[in-house]
Amino acid sequence: MSTVAKIQNANSALVAAMPAPSASLDAMLWAMRSGIPTIARDLTSERVQEARAIVAAGCGPADPRVVLSWLTNLAATIVNAPVFENAPEKVSAILEVCEDLPAGVWTRETRLAWVRQGERGKFWPAPAELYAHLRPYADRITRQFEGCQRIVRMAEQQMRTKSREV
Repeated sequence: MSTVAKIQNANSALVAAMPAPSASLDAMLWAMRSGIPTIARDLTSERVQEARAIVAAGCGPADPRVVLSWLTNLAATIVNAPVFENAPEKVSAILEVCEDLPAGVWTRETRLAWVRQGERGKFWPAPAELYAHLRPYADRITRQFEGCQRIVRMAEQQMRTKSREV
């Protein structure tokens, strides 16, 4: 049985991607990346709680079934999509090339961005083209994740400092 067929036949639940940060947390992450000092009052309980949730969700790669679902939806919107049962090597190549991308890149937004890029978006992507298309989204997700890790560490350090003062 091919890898693609195994993925299509899997029945277990899919792991959700890392949640997107709220506008407030995203603004704080931008400020941190820009070198603006973060002070104690910036670490509101809501921001810290949200950052903890993002860190807990992780920034790992997608389940292959998520990628296959994304590709299946893409196939419905382009002109030369392969029939997956007849071309498992095309899907397998994409799975291999894009395996290090975080799960959060396989969204409706990124799929529509592929289709809306004009002439190139009409056709089935080569694995390297798809990787290049998704890499900026992956970089943004990774920056957000690392920023949230930093916020959590800062909050924990602040808690340790307060507990020593008491």
